[in-house]
Amino acid sequence: MNKDQIREIFLDAGFEIKSGETDLKPYVYAAAEALLNHQKKDVLADINILSTIIFALAMAGGFDVNKRAPLPPNSIRAKAKATSISDIIDAIGRDWS
Repeated sequence: MNKDQIREIFLDAGFEIKSGETDLKPYVYAAAEALLNHQKKDVLADINILSTIIFALAMAGGFDVNKRAPLPPNSIRAKAKATSISDIIDAIGRDWS
C-alpha cells in the first residue's frame, strides 16, 4: 500500500488536512505502516499454519482441496480431534472467511 492509498483511506475516514498544509501529518503514515506491518505478520502466521496443514495432508496422501479429505491418525489429528482439514481449521479457531 502506498502513501496515496493511505491518505485516501484516512481522508475517507474523516481525517482532514489542516489549512495551510499540503498533506496529513507524518505520524498518520507511521501509524498506518505499523498497522500494516502488524497485519502482515498475522497473515504470514496464518499462511504458515495453512501450508503446514496442507503439507501434512499431502504427505498423508489423497489430499483434495475441493473435498473434506480424511486425515490419517497422527499427532495433528489427535491434537485437533479432527477428521478433515475443515475440522483442523475449526480447531485452530481462526475465521478464514
